[in-house]
Amino acid sequence: NRNTKEPVEQEDLVNEEPEEDDDQSTGSPPEAEETIEETAALLSNLADIPIAAMRQNVVAQSTMRSYVGDALAFARWCYSHPEHNLLSPMFSFALETMEEEIAGEGKRKRSSRIKESFREWLESSDEDPIFMLDSLTPEIFMQHVSGLRNPRTGRYLSPSSYGNRRAMLNHVFRLHNRNGTPDAFKQELGSLYKGFYRTLAKDIVSDGDPFGTGKEPLSKALYLKIGQWFLEWGTEDGVFAFCYLVLTWNLMCRVKNTAMLKFCHLQWIKFDSLEISFMHSKTDQLGTEKQFRRNLYGNHQQPLASPVFALAVYLCTCFHTPQRPEDRLFPGNKQDDRFSSLLAKILEEKKDELSSYGVLPSQIGT
Repeated sequence: NRNTKEPVEQEDLVNEEPEEDDDQSTGSPPEAEETIEETAALLSNLADIPIAAMRQNVVAQSTMRSYVGDALAFARWCYSHPEHNLLSPMFSFALETMEEEIAGEGKRKRSSRIKESFREWLESSDEDPIFMLDSLTPEIFMQHVSGLRNPRTGRYLSPSSYGNRRAMLNHVFRLHNRNGTPDAFKQELGSLYKGFYRTLAKDIVSDGDPFGTGKEPLSKALYLKIGQWFLEWGTEDGVFAFCYLVLTWNLMCRVKNTAMLKFCHLQWIKFDSLEISFMHSKTDQLGTEKQFRRNLYGNHQQPLASPVFALAVYLCTCFHTPQRPEDRLFPGNKQDDRFSSLLAKILEEKKDELSSYGVLPSQIGT
């Protein structure tokens, strides 16, 4: 009976020592110790990341290729405007020599060689500068920007293309001085860009020049039709492109993120959805927000829109390599470029049917 028990003094509770359990060990279990030792050994074998690699990876490689092309165009503009004294004498001489060496080569090979050489010059510009940035002013740079046109049509570029030149210039400053664009320069350049965009908009309206930014939104009807067109090819490329399209649409991600998916990222945890975890995105390079997972659901009423159906068709007909957790769902290099090429191909083939949706092949892309 609980009420008949003698009360326990508070002092007894405080002074009472816990009994030792001979069956329990106060240390870590052997399995945990082995795991800690293995992890420590693995970390000790990892090489330190060199400073040079950090500097080279400030921007993505695809972005760097774009910057190289834009910076080379700016360098050539500076060369044709010697009155501004914007190129270092050593680089001017190197550019002249390079142009003479590749003069007899084909256009594509010539372009590739000079861009590769220019990239090397850029990466070492902190020691051997290309541009005399102390002589550069926002007004001079805007002279270059305002003269840019589409080389095929002669029309204005898109706002994003003009904006990319400003991003390129900031990276050029960063490579030269390791700090980026000075604050006063950046503020003045921003003001000039605002005025440039306003003037550009007025000129476009008055001239009736077609002007748009990026690609047209893909309607659901056209999305389903493109998936159908891919399957009608009846080839591995068609099935690959169909699965890639459906997954990218349902994940609402960039095509590069889809290319990075691995089998270990796919989990069927919930009874009605496939859960996919991204290890990194453009705004989250280290995957610190990977807890925000995507859940994909089957669609038996519209199989062409179902990611489960698309994966089933792809894995059953196009996969000829082992499916291990660490393997990529779409094995191979540059699978995002492969999909983009196949998308451009199918849109060109179906451009007559595409017109009924009110868009042109050039208005749809990744």
